[in-house]
Amino acid sequence: MSHSIQPAAIHFNQSGMPISDLFDDIYFSNQDGLAESHYVFLQGNRLPQRFRNLPAGTPFVVAETGFGSGLNMLLTAFEFLRHAPADAHLHLVSFERYPMTSASIRQALQHWPQLQALVEQLVSCYPPLVRGCHRLNLHPRITLDLHFGEILDALPAWQVANPKVVNAWYLDGFAPSKNPQMWQPDLYQAMAAAAADTCTLATFTSVGKVRRGLQDAGFAMRKQKGFGHKREMLVGSRVQPQSPKLRALQKKSVPQTIAVIGGGIAAASVAQELKAYRQRYSSGDKNSLKIILLCQDSTLAAGASGNAQGAVYPLLQADFTPTTEFYTQAFVYARQFYQQHAPSLCHWSGVLQLAFNEKMATRQHHSMQRSYYPADFATLVDATQASAISGIQCSSGGLWLPSAGWLNPARLVEQLISEAVDELHLNTRVEQVEKQQAGFSIETSQGTMHAEQVIWASGANLQQLNHNQLDIRPAAGQVTQIKATVATAALKAVICHKGYLTPADSGQHCLGATFTKLASGETDYQVHADHDAANIALSERYLPLAITESDCVAARASVRATTADHLPLVGQLPHAPPGVWVLGGLGSRGFTSAPWCARHLVDRIFGLPGATTHRVQRAIDSSRLLNRAQASPARARSLR
Repeated sequence: MSHSIQPAAIHFNQSGMPISDLFDDIYFSNQDGLAESHYVFLQGNRLPQRFRNLPAGTPFVVAETGFGSGLNMLLTAFEFLRHAPADAHLHLVSFERYPMTSASIRQALQHWPQLQALVEQLVSCYPPLVRGCHRLNLHPRITLDLHFGEILDALPAWQVANPKVVNAWYLDGFAPSKNPQMWQPDLYQAMAAAAADTCTLATFTSVGKVRRGLQDAGFAMRKQKGFGHKREMLVGSRVQPQSPKLRALQKKSVPQTIAVIGGGIAAASVAQELKAYRQRYSSGDKNSLKIILLCQDSTLAAGASGNAQGAVYPLLQADFTPTTEFYTQAFVYARQFYQQHAPSLCHWSGVLQLAFNEKMATRQHHSMQRSYYPADFATLVDATQASAISGIQCSSGGLWLPSAGWLNPARLVEQLISEAVDELHLNTRVEQVEKQQAGFSIETSQGTMHAEQVIWASGANLQQLNHNQLDIRPAAGQVTQIKATVATAALKAVICHKGYLTPADSGQHCLGATFTKLASGETDYQVHADHDAANIALSERYLPLAITESDCVAARASVRATTADHLPLVGQLPHAPPGVWVLGGLGSRGFTSAPWCARHLVDRIFGLPGATTHRVQRAIDSSRLLNRAQASPARARSLR
């Protein structure tokens, strides 16, 4: 499996239409690409009339086998907004091995002014050309999951995590004679496994081998008149749909109230994603879903989410592991999420990871030699380049992440929560969560509350779930704030080594951070003066800026919730009744991972298509790190 993604090699013909150099084939018709797309894919799947009849509360999922210029997906979005009810939601899923650049997409689609608003939105959030699934918000009512990679790898991996969700398939891509490696039985089988029972299918080709392959996979296929001069095309539908009665039994019940327990970035991200779900599927009606947040502290962001500055950047390993895949797509989503909700608190000035020893330099070179990442995502720089980029003198080069940066954590958490929740309860410690006939009774220090579902997102305080069922490993960290000096004030980007230094904000930098393993169950940790000295000594070892203890103006200590494999815990709370969920174990990268994890959790709660592969879903599943000590069935009913 190749993990590198090469941009599409294209040129534009005299009519201004894109041509693939690799496949020697057109992306869409010279005659009228928009009309062709509408005829083959939208009319072929009867989408305008199906859009008009969509019920509220469930997404309509359209998937395609080749994103190309994005014409099919954007036209589908345009027609959805024209025809669908205001409370309907469209979920688009597309796969592409050789993605076009955003500039090429804009050029290719300039011929259709009616699409330009959607084109510009796509371009504004278009992801870096990195393998994996990237979730984009095209519109408050339209989600696009864009997969970069070989479809015969990506589609089966996605389908395992998302069986039977696709309502309409676009079997697109370059012609079977030009791109035979895509048009294979394995593709048709994966499409059928992902197809809902009422799924339809349309494709521009009428090749007999394709028709027979789709029939063997479980689609009833027939020919119909093709577009323009093309004689025939294929349309089809899933064989043997379920009965309406059975489908009704399988439909998830939607909770009316969800209680989120926590006060940091995990809880804030969950609250925002719940609010977004309500806006997408209930037109923002608060009566359809009430969001309450219970925080045991007197202020929000009182724990590890409360530092003055925090870096946001991906964890890139030497090999493209599930960890790398997760953090890459989480970072891309987090950047979009923060830019949407709090742009004034974000500073995308880049992150420089110094090659501070030979081992780190070898790891960085190994990763970049494999071409996992494009230059606008990650690139190696030497000491001279690192100095110019950062604004201060660097003795070594490293890995430059130009789209990364830093933000104001405490202010961000407060803003996200204040905008999203319907009820905020501070100084409210959850003592017990008890399963009732309908939902859960939540016993707190301030009285009893009720919710249909409960989400634990309380950072290091997850250890109060004393079944000893989550392998949370507490680790304390102290961040030192120093005043900007003549030497440090020129810093333009976050610099990471074994610690980190942020650019100045209001005349102060953040310098950190210590790492102290704590005993299981510890959640309180105080500031230590000698830890400021340790932070300064570590910084001076790699960045000799003549910082002294006299430059210190403040310090902050908190406890992080880490896991053995440095990946979060997302999913159902193990050994708890259905309806109790957990998002935790974010460690020191919570602001990179929390938004994506929150969206993934909300997708699972409401049975929506997920923007991930099966291997990433397994890697972050909340049950993977269970301790040997298991809670008894009786104990599992009461969560302390």
